[in-house]
Amino acid sequence: MDIVAIDTATNEYVFCEVKTRKSARYMRACQAVNYKKQQKYITMAGYFIAQQNMDELSIRFDVIEVYTHTLNHIQAAFINE
Repeated sequence: MDIVAIDTATNEYVFCEVKTRKSARYMRACQAVNYKKQQKYITMAGYFIAQQNMDELSIRFDVIEVYTHTLNHIQAAFINE
């Protein structure tokens, strides 16, 4: 997990993974955040929130794709199931 922030507009804790690629020719950067990694990030977020006593806001998981000349912010890229 690269970024932990609070979105004050939505009152959510945002856990964000940043993925960098030269291009999306073979696969999009966000596809690197597969189910196994999602489960790992969900567990990490749970530990972080418990440790910080920060359970008053909801949680969102975003992915930021960084390519050579573009940046794509995918809000709610996956959900906590």
